[in-house]
Amino acid sequence: MLKNFLLTSFRVIIRNKGFSIINIIGFAIGIACSILILLWVNDEISYDSSHINKDLIFRVLAKVPTDDGELNVGVTPAALAPLLKQEYPEIKNSTRFKGVGTFVFHKDDKRIAEPMAAIAESRLFDIFSFPFVEGDPSDCLDEPYSIVLTKDVAVKYFGDKSAIGESLELTGLGLFKVSAVIENVSHCHFQFSYLIPFIWANKLFNDNIDELGSFNYTTYLLLKEGVDSGVFEEKIAGFLDQFSDENDNEGKTELFIQNLMDIYLKSDFSYDFTYRGDISNVYNFSFISLIILLIACINYMNLSTARSANRAKEIGLRKVLGGKRKHIILQFYFESVFVTLPGFLLALIIVELTLPWFSNLAGKEFTQNIYNDSRMIVFYLLLAIITALVSGSYPALHLSSFEPIKVLKGKMSAGASSGIFRKVLVIVQFSIAMALIAVTIIVNDQLTYINKMELGYNKSQLCTSFKTGEVRQNYDLFKSRLLENPGIKNVTAISNPITYAGPSMPINSWDGNAGEQSFRMHFHSVDYDFIETMEIGMLMGRSFTRNFNDDSAIVFLINETAMKRMGLENPVGSMMTLGDLRGRIVGVFKDFNYNTLHHKIEPLTLILSKNETRIVFFRIEKGKTEESLRYAEQVWNEIEPEQEFNYVFMDDRLEGLYRSEQRVGHLFKYFAFFAIFISCLGLFGLASFMTDQRQKEVGVRKVLGSGGWDLVILLTKEFVRWVLFAGIIGLPLANFLSKEWLENFYYKVEFGVFPFISAISLALIIAIITVSFKTYRAATQNPVDAIRYE
Repeated sequence: MLKNFLLTSFRVIIRNKGFSIINIIGFAIGIACSILILLWVNDEISYDSSHINKDLIFRVLAKVPTDDGELNVGVTPAALAPLLKQEYPEIKNSTRFKGVGTFVFHKDDKRIAEPMAAIAESRLFDIFSFPFVEGDPSDCLDEPYSIVLTKDVAVKYFGDKSAIGESLELTGLGLFKVSAVIENVSHCHFQFSYLIPFIWANKLFNDNIDELGSFNYTTYLLLKEGVDSGVFEEKIAGFLDQFSDENDNEGKTELFIQNLMDIYLKSDFSYDFTYRGDISNVYNFSFISLIILLIACINYMNLSTARSANRAKEIGLRKVLGGKRKHIILQFYFESVFVTLPGFLLALIIVELTLPWFSNLAGKEFTQNIYNDSRMIVFYLLLAIITALVSGSYPALHLSSFEPIKVLKGKMSAGASSGIFRKVLVIVQFSIAMALIAVTIIVNDQLTYINKMELGYNKSQLCTSFKTGEVRQNYDLFKSRLLENPGIKNVTAISNPITYAGPSMPINSWDGNAGEQSFRMHFHSVDYDFIETMEIGMLMGRSFTRNFNDDSAIVFLINETAMKRMGLENPVGSMMTLGDLRGRIVGVFKDFNYNTLHHKIEPLTLILSKNETRIVFFRIEKGKTEESLRYAEQVWNEIEPEQEFNYVFMDDRLEGLYRSEQRVGHLFKYFAFFAIFISCLGLFGLASFMTDQRQKEVGVRKVLGSGGWDLVILLTKEFVRWVLFAGIIGLPLANFLSKEWLENFYYKVEFGVFPFISAISLALIIAIITVSFKTYRAATQNPVDAIRYE
């Protein structure tokens, strides 16, 4: 019987080559897209999963009260980790961590800038399971001048020989001895290439790590087995109360915890410097994967049921000759499998060929060989078989239900009985397709909006570089030398990257307010000429200038939002106190986006304090970029010969902030295209069949005088009605999905009906072109060929 099933399935596929090719291509593209999406999803959900104690590792975060409610932040004070360990017996171990950027390695007369440095403690390796190549994890960061390298860095400097005990000079810090080498860090929410001891926080950031100071560090806890994390979270919530001012009107900061496996995908906190994905993207792309497969399955169902009239007599004869319904059902399932498996094999080839392109598009390294991984082969086979069973289910159950007597007597039009179901399937397909088109348009509009939005400062031709080594010590000389070049217009400096909101402190003291109101104020220390270099507009007052003697004392510039929060119509000349600093407000500048567009503009003050600055900004004249950069590098090398001149243009840095959204947008666009393409394959096949069924009608109409285009319209209008009806269903879905995605942005595009009208129009054009290709051939053929068989 099995042989008979296989032989019959093979004959059916060969006899219907056109439909079989359409279905195989549809399944191949659908399964290939699903495999690629599943590779991406698997990569996203695998972050931090390699750590043995992942269920017991937690990050400590803080709820900071503000005037608008609470601000959840991803950083805590440096001293918090040991204080919590000392206070709560539920904690097995604790540690703190901070990425510190780039240092220059000096080795064998070579200076190499090595990015992704971090400061940490040996306890980090008691909590996280980073594999060690060599060295002792228990004390590898205990000595002040010890350094832990990842494997790639160790091989880069020491080749294949052991790196333990070897020395590396970090320019500006000293000579460090390699204490351990670990495997390269991957799929971890925090990344580093090398580690130096945590005690360097004092010298690098002037922080006392034994006191509860600035919220600038990430705290991790390893809880003991059996500890209820929810109960423990309640216990530590008010831990900081004992260290806070009893007269603080702003409220108390509360602590809370987050499990390690939630950090990468489920974090939406301010001041969170970890690598982050988005769980909603995982859900969305998983959904798209299922949708693409569903569309391919719908194609098969549509074409199979459309041909049911041609197979009705076959089924009737099988039943009359004793064939059981379960055998007929099995026959149709075998046919579905026979079509799906070639599609699956073709899908594997497509995946193998497109994997490098997809890796580049997704910004990930998919090194998995799908032919060598037996587990993944089994998984993909199961995916193909499930697809075959789903796609073959309705044809099998529907066609096997025909009554043989009615069919053989010609009293039953088998094709007509499934007509309504076919319409529903086509409508579902194009509802999904139009929803994807509309969402793709809105996502693209938002990404365009991000690139073109006025940020409140001029990002063009603005170059930035960290002050390091002698340049930091001789910043005034560096600035004056740069300004000697006519291609460099302005030079200034700031304490933190302008794309970072900066630290914040509660403020409740300013003229007109004696403590009744309180809010948090972000702040940056800047040099003279900051407003002029960034080309930020002033609302009132003046910027910092050497022409006023009081600028040698403490003076502030505040943004428009801060002025409104203070309730002052003209704060220029007013006194305010921020932390331990009391000074005069000399000007109000227009709001500019000092954070990403995910967050709204908050109160901000600029403090004139060039000694606290760490980053140089200089603006280059258009058309003089190359020579100005060569000059800047020359000046740098004269002042700081030990460290390389590293710079980045501001527009490039801003683009990097939204690279994740850009990649997701591109992925969404391509997968939406393939979903629409598969839908059109099915529509073309269905149009071909239905046109063939009406060949005689077309011939008679032509004989009676109908024109070619009249017949094209006649044959096409039914499909057009289906697509228009699909829009009624699909566009509300698109509206919902788009709003959900845009919720991630505080500043976002306001979309009207244009994306939806565009989606309907595009879907209609695609459908009409797809169907007209076949109907035009039918309408222009010789009518004698169509009616001669009467």
